[in-house]
Amino acid sequence: MAVICPVITYYFASYLRLLPRNCKFNYGFIFYCFWLVQEILKSSFTVIKIIWSRQLNITPSFEWVEFKDSAFNDMGLVVYGNSITLTPGTVTVDTTDGMLLVHALEQSSINDLHKGEMAHRINKIVSF
Repeated sequence: MAVICPVITYYFASYLRLLPRNCKFNYGFIFYCFWLVQEILKSSFTVIKIIWSRQLNITPSFEWVEFKDSAFNDMGLVVYGNSITLTPGTVTVDTTDGMLLVHALEQSSINDLHKGEMAHRINKIVSF
């Protein structure tokens, strides 16, 4: 279901010409969806460990995250912000000038975003 819904949504959005002409997804977004589901599962287990631990050893933080790859257009920014929010333990709070304000339960989640793997994968699927 996690793959079927985005495919159907993309099909109807492109059929109804709701997508901007200069922004088109290639079929690599299917692989991105699988990768994102894997990241969601890993983060879910991390949050479950935090919840079930007797000592609450979390380091919540707010931090601005900038893009490592070339500047995203609006579509890439939306996909990036929503992908961060879908991952348990992280929430995108604000966007300003190509940067996202992210709240995370663990500093390691912010560190993973600073590495830029998610931004790099999104850059591959969104063409300019």
